[in-house]
Amino acid sequence: MQITNVNCPESKYPIKCPYPMTPEYITIHNTANDASAMSEISYMLGNNMKTSFHAAVDNERVVTGLPFDRNGWHSGDRRKWNRK
Repeated sequence: MQITNVNCPESKYPIKCPYPMTPEYITIHNTANDASAMSEISYMLGNNMKTSFHAAVDNERVVTGLPFDRNGWHSGDRRKWNRK
């Protein structure tokens, strides 16, 4: 499977991934839509909403958008929010 890395601009770190972290777990979501992985990452990085995630997967490739050593705003318990 092809892996494509799309770097989140550092200017968007305060919105998309403001905290450094050491990852301990993987969270997987199924969005149940037909968008490509590249479209999902492009949309996430192209807006100014705090919603963010590290990677998207489709039938052909994995596309990463956030560094794995930074938090994402895709799941959490409202106290830690992917900041382990």
